[in-house]
Amino acid sequence: MKKPNDAKEFADEMLEKWDDICRELGIVNFLVLGTCLGFYRDKGYIPWDDDIDVGVKCDGEAFSRLVHRLMEEGFTTEEEGSPFRYKHFYKNGILFDVWRSSGVDGWKLTSFEEITYNGRVYRIPHPVEQYLELEYGNWRVPDR
Repeated sequence: MKKPNDAKEFADEMLEKWDDICRELGIVNFLVLGTCLGFYRDKGYIPWDDDIDVGVKCDGEAFSRLVHRLMEEGFTTEEEGSPFRYKHFYKNGILFDVWRSSGVDGWKLTSFEEITYNGRVYRIPHPVEQYLELEYGNWRVPDR
């Protein structure tokens, strides 16, 4: 398994492909957890983070269409734990965690703000600093 920061070109390509597919299907998508933290605090991937974390707001039918399109693009999938969480592996070995629900770890994601990375605009939870505090506590200081 490759860390996104160690295979940045592939990770960026994968994230862009993800965003393109979601937009094509009309699915609201956003960055969460470590990916949100890294893009907001560090302006990129956290060096020790081992995956890309994204969320979607959609019903089960739309999510099934999304999974089908991802698999057409080379993602493989396996269910992990909860029916709201799926892991997707891209053909280049980067782990891509997709969260489908109205909340991640109890956080109700009802509004978003935008962040630009590599000239592309992505959504992140709003207010992002409150979200990061709930997820990580003292998120401003890297823990490694």
